Amino acid sequence: MIHQRRGRAVMATLLAAAALAAVSLPAAAVDATPDTYDGDGLWYFDWYGIQDFHDQGIDGSGVVIAMIDSPVNLEVPTLQGADITPIAPMGCSGEAPIATTTDITAAEHGTNVASFIVGSGAGYPGQTGVKGIAPGARLLAYAVPIDGEPGSEQCANTSASNMMANAIHDAVARGADVITTSVGVGPSQDLIEALADAAAHEVVVVAALQNHDKNFTGGEGYPDAYNTVVSVGSVRPDGRPATDSFGEEVTDYNTDVVAPGVDLLWQGGRDGNWESQDLGAGNSIATPITAAEIALVMQKYPAATPGQILNSLIHNTGANGTHEPVFDTSGSYGYGVVDAISFLAADPTQYEDANPFLETMSRYAASKGDASFDEGSWGPTPEQIDAYAAASASPEPASPEPSTPPTPDSPNGSGLGALTWILVGGGLLVLVIVAGVIVAIVASTKGGRS
Repeated sequence: MIHQRRGRAVMATLLAAAALAAVSLPAAAVDATPDTYDGDGLWYFDWYGIQDFHDQGIDGSGVVIAMIDSPVNLEVPTLQGADITPIAPMGCSGEAPIATTTDITAAEHGTNVASFIVGSGAGYPGQTGVKGIAPGARLLAYAVPIDGEPGSEQCANTSASNMMANAIHDAVARGADVITTSVGVGPSQDLIEALADAAAHEVVVVAALQNHDKNFTGGEGYPDAYNTVVSVGSVRPDGRPATDSFGEEVTDYNTDVVAPGVDLLWQGGRDGNWESQDLGAGNSIATPITAAEIALVMQKYPAATPGQILNSLIHNTGANGTHEPVFDTSGSYGYGVVDAISFLAADPTQYEDANPFLETMSRYAASKGDASFDEGSWGPTPEQIDAYAAASASPEPASPEPSTPPTPDSPNGSGLGALTWILVGGGLLVLVIVAGVIVAIVASTKGGRS
């Protein structure tokens, strides 16, 4: 295990070198230093000193994170005791679809994604489990079954995009602060409307980019390609972008930020056994890590708005502290590598209260040189967001009159109860008796003087 200070210094050096290489040096100019990574898959946790934050009580407590992924296995050790509410896919027909299962085929992906958010680090005998960035957060685990996997047959009547849209609307209604998804779906108006709902309620949405090269033209790159969404890519332990199966660095013009996503601990290996472990890679891991770090900042700075926190995110990438945001148009880094230490050190209230990712698709259009690009077709516009905000707003209620506490005869608090009348009547009777005695005494006194 790397000592925090030493790992921090190494990461600072590597990220600085990687940033320079992205601008002026060939890819081979930056290599991983052999003694900077011990291969246990927990470098994301150690390099960023996450345990130190947890020891200070900064663990995501009080923050609600909604995860949209495959079903989860709540029996793996690292998730036992976590505050997780599994929610089955909505909009499916037939038998109730599953939200949680021990079937590794159905639940491997969602279980690991959840573990990077709220995992305790507990493992099977002789193991250390996946350690979550925000184990104190409440997790709403929305299931979106993948075609052909267990549980998907009940949802054949609806699309994954529609299920995701339903989940986003429901998460907003339940008070989620952050929504994270490592599932790619197709474009749809329903999904755009759901994202407009989330933006109108200032719910941060974080989504994984596809694990492909920038020239890939597949149709499942949503919601990461939509406006308002924080789109996350991956870096290796050396700070360089992840590579594809051909050894080429993966780039994507939609990249907003990048985070650790290569050579990370994965529970449930290729042999289909939950107790086996492997090293995993992908934007599916970098995304929940990013979402959970946002949750830590939300907990530490409760006065900050989501817009301010997102601006703080892009002002505090890398290991060198606060800086003006610089966007990498090559598709490799976006605004840079998410860094928990810098991110948590900066008070977000110093930044603008606005979502800096609202114009994501305009930037994408500019990078592609497409002057005819229609931003409205690629995600919620400010007008759509404003419409949702207006629809959800209600007139301020008039100041209520002081209410009378409920009594047995007045369950709604209006009017006087029987007991109150008895007490009032008794008091009046006592006054009448006292008055009578006084009158009698005065009368007798006057009679004696005559």
